[in-house]
Amino acid sequence: MNRYHISFLDEGNRYHMYLDEI
Repeated sequence: MNRYHISFLDEGNRYHMYLDEI
């Protein structure tokens, strides 16, 4: 299982998204 961490900025706000792929 691999975990992908995606972080990006939108209008000065930071978003974090974690995707788990089996």
